[in-house]
Amino acid sequence: TWDPKILLFKKGLKKPIVYQDALLYERLRFFVEGYLGPTPITLKSAEAVESFTQFNYTVLGIFADTGKEQQAFIQAAQSLRSEFRLAMVNPNEVNLPENLTQEIPTVHLFMDCELTPAPVEWHQLEAWVRNASFPVLARYPPNELEQRIGRRFLPVLFLFIDPLQQDAEKVENAALRIAFENRNQLSVMLFNLTDPRMHERMEQYGLDKAVPVVCMVGVGDWKYCLEPGIAVDYTTLEEMVRKFRAGTLQPTLKSEPMEQAGTKDGLTTLVGYTFQKMILKNTKPDRMIMFHAPWCGHCKALAPKYEMLAMRFKDVDTLVFARLDATANEFDSRTFPVKGYPTLFFVPGATREPQPIHYKGEKTLDAIEAFIRKHATHPIPNL
Repeated sequence: TWDPKILLFKKGLKKPIVYQDALLYERLRFFVEGYLGPTPITLKSAEAVESFTQFNYTVLGIFADTGKEQQAFIQAAQSLRSEFRLAMVNPNEVNLPENLTQEIPTVHLFMDCELTPAPVEWHQLEAWVRNASFPVLARYPPNELEQRIGRRFLPVLFLFIDPLQQDAEKVENAALRIAFENRNQLSVMLFNLTDPRMHERMEQYGLDKAVPVVCMVGVGDWKYCLEPGIAVDYTTLEEMVRKFRAGTLQPTLKSEPMEQAGTKDGLTTLVGYTFQKMILKNTKPDRMIMFHAPWCGHCKALAPKYEMLAMRFKDVDTLVFARLDATANEFDSRTFPVKGYPTLFFVPGATREPQPIHYKGEKTLDAIEAFIRKHATHPIPNL
């Protein structure tokens, strides 16, 4: 499968403009009109204002003169033009409804034909329009809205619930409170777990289908899921968000069963659950780790040599040899950028944060040992 890419080429621009919104007629129309026509447009009649405000993602600025507020609106419109329809109107020239003219100058955002007046901080107008166009709590959002939420580049709190379950209303109220308290720092989405379309989403995040399910996804690749069996209420969600911000929330990783982990003849087999404890947090010893795949022929050729090396130094407490099936277990891929198999990293001990050194030498026992001795922070006896 492949995703279509839409590019807009415009005279005077060195690079084409990439369309990044939902593949819907109205959204594509906004994009094209926003770049090809004047932005913002000027409305000259009450009928034009009424017609203009019938669409979602519509922004109307009301200005009686060409002061600094209007200039701020025009400037913001240049950044918003591909996502919103923007227009200006002069209340001295057009007879406007009273609800639009209670305060002038002002800006209104129209969503579902309902207006939201801006508490205008003119230098923050662009940010206000973007944030105000999202619901505080996105309940069962369609794909279009979900894509737009993703482009906020904020962490997202996903809640998967069964609306017919006894505590569903309590969970939704807790989510709504969290959403209000964190509106500009966090997106919150609520999904109906009984919807068959959600099964793919659950598999995407590696989630169990027990309800309710709570999962946070950061701007990067990490996901943080509430352990099954923990009651979902405001206190639980607030603590989860607080720990996420503090950087103390532990990521949820795809992992083989714990039974697969263990140490034999000096070689420690890791799984996703034990990787962080053994490699990232166990900072005192030097650590050598091999990332492998079960189908990889080069991995199978290296394995006996690596096992012999681990066996040779099994009684050296300051040196750990480990391996991880990188196809069945998640790990910190930002710290360990594995591009192929096998990949070996040496992690020096006695450092607060892991500082892996990528081994790029020959896959021989002597070469790997020499590399370890060169970078070791603890003495290694000659055995």
